[in-house]
Amino acid sequence: MLIDRDYSATVGRSTLIHELMHVFQNAFQVSSYYEYRWWKEATADWAIHYVENQGLVPNSDLEHDSAEKWLVAPQISLETWTEAGHQYGSYLLPFFLQARGQDAGAPVRQSFERAKSFSNSLENLNGLLAGGFATQFPEFTLHNINRPPVDLYRRYDLLQPSAGYTSQHAPQLGGDPYRAYRLDGKVGHLASHAFHFKFNDPAVRAVLFENPYPRSDATTAHVRAIYRADGDWHIED
Repeated sequence: MLIDRDYSATVGRSTLIHELMHVFQNAFQVSSYYEYRWWKEATADWAIHYVENQGLVPNSDLEHDSAEKWLVAPQISLETWTEAGHQYGSYLLPFFLQARGQDAGAPVRQSFERAKSFSNSLENLNGLLAGGFATQFPEFTLHNINRPPVDLYRRYDLLQPSAGYTSQHAPQLGGDPYRAYRLDGKVGHLASHAFHFKFNDPAVRAVLFENPYPRSDATTAHVRAIYRADGDWHIED
C-alpha cells in the first residue's frame, strides 16, 4: 500500500483508513471483482466515518464529499459505478444503519465473509439487512432527503448534502379550476426520485395525489409524502 507523503495530516489519515480497509477486504475472496468493486469503495469510505467517530482522532468528515456525489443523483441505482464517484457515496447505506442505531459493522464484515459464495453483491447484502432491501431501502431513501423533518444525517454527523430533486414546482392556477402534473415514476432498482411542490397560490385549496403503483406489477415500489400543514410536519406512506 503506497500513500503520498505530501498529503496533509488530516487527508493522509483519511486516505490511510480508506486504503487500509481495502487491505482487509482483499483478505477475502470474492466471486467477481467487478461485482463487488462498488461495495469495496463504499465500505472503504464508510470506514473513514466509523474510525473517526470513535473519538480517538479529530473528525475530518472527508467522506461527506462522497455523500454529495451520491445525493446529487439519487436516481442512479445503489451499486452503479460512475466516473463521478457514485460508488464512494454508497457508503451512505451502512452510514444510514449506524445513524439509526443499528450495527453496521456486522453486515459489512459478513458481506465479505460471504462474497465468495454470492455472485451477486445485492443478493448478498439483501440477506444481511434486517428485513432486506424491501424494509430498509424505503427508509434509506426517505432519510436521504436530509431536510426537516427527515434530517437525521445532519443531526447525527452534521452531514449537509441533500438528495437532489427530480423536479420542482410552484403551482399557480391563473384562473383555471385545477392544474395537473405527471411525475416521472420510472424509477430504477434501488434508486429514488424526489419531487418538491411549493404552494403559495391562495387559490389552491386542495391537493390530490394518485399513486399508480398498486395497480401495476411494481411490487417493490414505495411512495412517501412529506408535507407541512398549519406549521406542522407530516410523513405519509
